[in-house]
Amino acid sequence: METRLLNLEDLNNKLECFGFTVIHFSPPKGVITTADFNRLYVVKREDGKSILVKLVDFARIPFGKIGSILTIPATGFEAHVWRQHWLQKHPNTRDETEMAVYCYIKQR
Repeated sequence: METRLLNLEDLNNKLECFGFTVIHFSPPKGVITTADFNRLYVVKREDGKSILVKLVDFARIPFGKIGSILTIPATGFEAHVWRQHWLQKHPNTRDETEMAVYCYIKQR
């Protein structure tokens, strides 16, 4: 099975969990395929160890609609704090910018 490297920010030690979510810019429509759900991804943790994960769910949502129910599990931040953190890195993001919530689980 093909693997790909993912560079994920581990703001709240989520990479220690069995399952976790990630919020990022959404890929262009049609880019997420069945193959993406069947692929294994390698994630390097800050301690230098790698974990294998699998994408199990994916949802598109506008930046302005992302609430704490998504940001706390993904980052440990309430939505208003996460937005400030995000906008420092990506200042051109607008309320209508399409984002994605990715859900991964570890593979053994």
